[in-house]
Amino acid sequence: MTLLRIYTGKYEKIFVLIALLIIPPLSAGPDVKIRTGIYNNNPKVFVDSSGIPAGFFVDITDEIARQNNFRIEYISGKWADNIRKLEKGELDMLLDVSYTTERAQKFRLNKKFVIESWVQAFSLSSRRVYSIEDFDGKKIAVIENSIQQQYLKNDLMIEFNLNCKIITVPGYREMIRAVQSGEADLFLGDRFFYFSSERPDDMVPSPVVIRPQGLYYAFRKAFDQNIIDRFDSTLLLMQNNGNTAYYRAMNKWFNRDADIIIPLWLKILIAVVPLLAALIALHMIVWNRRLRAAVKRETGKLLKNEKKFESLIRNSGDTFVIIGADGIQKYISPSSEKVTGYTV
Repeated sequence: MTLLRIYTGKYEKIFVLIALLIIPPLSAGPDVKIRTGIYNNNPKVFVDSSGIPAGFFVDITDEIARQNNFRIEYISGKWADNIRKLEKGELDMLLDVSYTTERAQKFRLNKKFVIESWVQAFSLSSRRVYSIEDFDGKKIAVIENSIQQQYLKNDLMIEFNLNCKIITVPGYREMIRAVQSGEADLFLGDRFFYFSSERPDDMVPSPVVIRPQGLYYAFRKAFDQNIIDRFDSTLLLMQNNGNTAYYRAMNKWFNRDADIIIPLWLKILIAVVPLLAALIALHMIVWNRRLRAAVKRETGKLLKNEKKFESLIRNSGDTFVIIGADGIQKYISPSSEKVTGYTV
């Protein structure tokens, strides 16, 4: 099993507070440049559409740098490439790093984890997995040289006797494409991917919590320990105050509302119903106008015929009398005056 670093909260705080008292003030100014490797793992760390570094880790790092007068130079790359560059000393620091004994030997990790996380499986909603046993016989995508790859290969497959095909890719976007294309059945990622704006609606997490862990900063082996200690002390102060950039960043990046997965047929129905309603309304408006025009036209014909009939009766030499059902005379034509000599 991969060894996890576990710190008791009370003693950790005591350690950092003591460190604050004994560490001399850092005299370094803006000339302290920290070459920092980032990669695409939205919403924790990524480069946005404008080419600007963004995400939870970036906001926290920028605030630590601001308070300590550091200058951060972000360098974007693939995860595996960043690990190699940090080992060679081409980078000073790498964000979003899980602890392993191997990494602790190669690099300097800060003592206070930035945030806690765990490994989670993501798959299409139609092929969701509900247990580690469901991994058996599956094609599983992982990021090359990631903690997920190491843990799947060295721990999960052995402990649970799983027969899996591991597919290594450079990053999260490639893992998404692998699952969508059917090249992979699922991928292992960080739980925070659930909050990512890049997660497709039909890409859902499994309910299985795998390998809870802290996420740290990793520094090159020969990096200044005083600067690393400053990261720890500033981070602790930020985490112990609810009104800091730390919690503002959490609310900003990890506050995505739970998505409701709408079936395709319902989406089509939702789109079609307003269109049908509009067509029916338009049809009724046109039909109503035609009906009004027809009524007006027929009414005109009736009035015309009525006038014609009235003209024929008035000018006729015959006498016309209309008597109602009650025996009362309703109408008598003007010609009756000529016949009877009485005025009508």
